Amino acid sequence: MKTHMLAVRSFSALTQILAYGGIGVAVPFLSAVDCAPGTYTLDGINCIEAEPGHYVDTPGATKQTPASPGTYVEVYGASAAQLAPVGTYVATEGASAPTPAPLGSYIPIEGATSAQLASPGYYVDSEGASYQTPAPAGSYIPIEGASSLSAAILAPVGKYIPVEGASAASAALVAPLGSFVATEGASRATLAPPGRYVSETGATAAVSAEPGSFVAVEGATSPTLASPGHYVEAFESTGQTLSPPGRYIPASGASSLSDSVAAEVGTFIAEPGASSASAAILAPAGSYVPTTGASAATIASPGYFVAIAGASAQTISPKGSFVAEAGASAPTLAPAGTYVDREGATEAIEIPEGTWSDEGAVAPRAAAANLLVDGTPIVGPRLQSEWGSRGSNDLGAWVSVVGFGIEIRNTAAFLGGGSSLTQLTLKSIEFGGDAAASVRQVGGLLPLVLDEGAAAELSFEISGVSGAGSVDISLLTDEEAAFGEDGKRFDYRFDFVLNQSPEYDAFRGSHFSESELSDVEATAFLADFDGDGIENGMEFVFGLDPKSPPGPGAFEWLPQQLVLEEAEGRRVALVFSLPVDLFQSLELSVQASSLGEAESWVPIATLDSSAVWQGAAAVETGPVQGGRVSVLVKDVVVLENELQGRRFLRLQAKVLGELQ
Repeated sequence: MKTHMLAVRSFSALTQILAYGGIGVAVPFLSAVDCAPGTYTLDGINCIEAEPGHYVDTPGATKQTPASPGTYVEVYGASAAQLAPVGTYVATEGASAPTPAPLGSYIPIEGATSAQLASPGYYVDSEGASYQTPAPAGSYIPIEGASSLSAAILAPVGKYIPVEGASAASAALVAPLGSFVATEGASRATLAPPGRYVSETGATAAVSAEPGSFVAVEGATSPTLASPGHYVEAFESTGQTLSPPGRYIPASGASSLSDSVAAEVGTFIAEPGASSASAAILAPAGSYVPTTGASAATIASPGYFVAIAGASAQTISPKGSFVAEAGASAPTLAPAGTYVDREGATEAIEIPEGTWSDEGAVAPRAAAANLLVDGTPIVGPRLQSEWGSRGSNDLGAWVSVVGFGIEIRNTAAFLGGGSSLTQLTLKSIEFGGDAAASVRQVGGLLPLVLDEGAAAELSFEISGVSGAGSVDISLLTDEEAAFGEDGKRFDYRFDFVLNQSPEYDAFRGSHFSESELSDVEATAFLADFDGDGIENGMEFVFGLDPKSPPGPGAFEWLPQQLVLEEAEGRRVALVFSLPVDLFQSLELSVQASSLGEAESWVPIATLDSSAVWQGAAAVETGPVQGGRVSVLVKDVVVLENELQGRRFLRLQAKVLGELQ
């Protein structure tokens, strides 16, 4: 048998025992009681505590009030209901405890009567949450009430979501130009690194720059082609490489050095990064470039010279000249008193005693007997008759000139009588003698100072004379010569008989009458007897008639300058036709110049009495026809482009006469 006890909280001064089920219960007894808040009375005598879920907020209440939705009462005797805290709610009346917000919902305020579902873009992964968590950047949640992060959908590759709380796929942004998104769930796009680029939106990867292009910065939308003067060999290059010296790259997008062009022979490119052929520099005169792709010119070696700019080879100095130092643009003719008997010489050779030589000599010549005047040795006169080129036409005017020289030496024997000479100074020279002779000094500068034992050579030319004649030369010294007087005069007379050329005398005799020969001036070398523009001397050399103009065929015998087109470039040549029986006293010299001036002519081929052409130039002779042979002399320099200027060739003749 179960026993039940009814316990009633009340207050009374008397206690009455009630029997129920055999058990006595003490019940307080009051009369006309006024219950405090938190209690109420049903009978007006006893106060009863408000039950959990209820409250009594006024005194003398006869009933308890249930807690309204959104509130609750946990204890007995409450005088007020308590609001449901954040994260919980109370949906009905009389609740004694709040209910936690379930997963996927949250309650951000007190006194809530219901939970709030997580908004799209958010989730709630715990009960009793007072807030919702946004979907992280790179994802979105399209539904309400998401209860975990697994409800989030990642942004696809090629797109990204930069903010939290995204609620739709439309929140995903397409990767812009210059960037890419390689993985799902990206919160930002990645800039294309240097060496790569992105040229489309929504890219999932960057594209490598190919050879011939480069990308120097992040976020590039296209590669940059290698600029002219540069090349790029590798993939994903971040820069370009300069074309090396000696080469140039004319176009954009070069991917290797094979796309470059080598500087031509005769030119060089000194700096890197050249982009056109105009960057090539012509090798200056005195230097040459023998190969393509050069970064510098090669200086001409001693014994060689380079006469023009842009040369691809150096020219060996011919006989009769020398080159002492590197970098020469022209050879130096052997000075009078010296000679050079081989090609490529670096210095001239002093002539032996008892011989003489003119400028440009290839061998010494025997001198006349030495004369002693007052003990001073005088060497000369010289045995030479020369035709030199004068005038402005292609062949020049021809003049008969005799050259000779003397050597003056300061010796102790000069004074005699035991006197000592310390210094000799020549102040001036005077000429006299045959009125028909024209004398000029061509070598040795005055004043000329000679220390004791020193010697110097003075050179002279006699022109405009034929047959017998004489020359008076006076040497004047100053008082410093220690002669005991103010200067002294030394007089010398040279008597001679000049046969300018036995062959020319025969030529004159065979073409002119006795009366014509009496006119020495009209039949002289310089004269043009028939007025055809060709001097008598020229017609003598080439076997023409000095009294009538040459016919068409004969005119072609005279020297003519040609331009030959060769593989290496343009080459100037001189062509002429000579009699087979060339005079024994005749010496021919083909000379070249880049300037066309008297001081710049250099011999390149010489024909003497040996009948063999010698020198640096190539000489071609044709078959004998009609007693003549054609001669083609090629210049030693090739003109490889128009920038190298012009070249000139001429023919000079020397006739060795007799000087007595």
